[in-house]
Amino acid sequence: EARVMEASPSLGVSVSVEEDGRVLHRVPITKIRRRFCGGDLVQVYRGPAEGFVAGQVASGAEFPDLCGPAPSSARAPDGGEDRDWSVVPVLLEGEDVAEWVPAYLVVKPKVE
Repeated sequence: EARVMEASPSLGVSVSVEEDGRVLHRVPITKIRRRFCGGDLVQVYRGPAEGFVAGQVASGAEFPDLCGPAPSSARAPDGGEDRDWSVVPVLLEGEDVAEWVPAYLVVKPKVE
């Protein structure tokens, strides 16, 4: 896990690595990715009528490892177009089949 500490569009961002306390400076913003590991509990925004719906990041051989180093792209399980980590395979509560959800609609629940 890492946390962005400060950002400058021209100089990159400073990132704090939670595991060992290191601070990385001038990291290009294009290198920053949110990670969702298989089995993570998440919430998916389904619009104003439904709001956020509970789900779990899908895992298994048919899904790419979203916790490892980010590849330039990953093949969708249906053999369709390449996915560039801008989508997350999520099994929504009450559903039997995972769906690919745009990452900007996926959040981890807040721990209180």
